[in-house]
Amino acid sequence: MIKKYSGLANKELTVAYKKLSKDLDRAYSRALGEAERMADAMEEHKPSNIKKLEKLDEDVNSLQMELDAIGMLKTGRFC
Repeated sequence: MIKKYSGLANKELTVAYKKLSKDLDRAYSRALGEAERMADAMEEHKPSNIKKLEKLDEDVNSLQMELDAIGMLKTGRFC
């Protein structure tokens, strides 16, 4: 993940960070909305819906990891 952004300047990292942050917010909202819809319809335990929620969770986690990678490159702090 970090290799993808390693050659960018600080300004470019800031732009990438803001874009990914918006993408993460959208993905999180989409996942939360879908989970609430399933819960309201009492359908959250269906295997197909569990797979949908797992996929949405993977998307959110992937975006969060990218965002963390950019943050580490910007600050120079690697955990």
